[in-house]
Amino acid sequence: MLLNRVMSVVNCHACVTGSVNDYERLEALKKNRVEMFTMGGALYHHKFGGSFAEQITNVVEFLNRK
Repeated sequence: MLLNRVMSVVNCHACVTGSVNDYERLEALKKNRVEMFTMGGALYHHKFGGSFAEQITNVVEFLNRK
């Protein structure tokens, strides 16, 4: 994954935009300590649950798991 390669050679804060649309990609963000990311289409296509609020809750709970 490109994110893994980039984060392994740079020492900076990162914001990821685009294609954050499944739990595998969320896991990659966690592992690479990405501090910021955007989500758009994934929420409109209900990739993380039913309602918008439910999806946000699911994503936050996933990110907060150890």
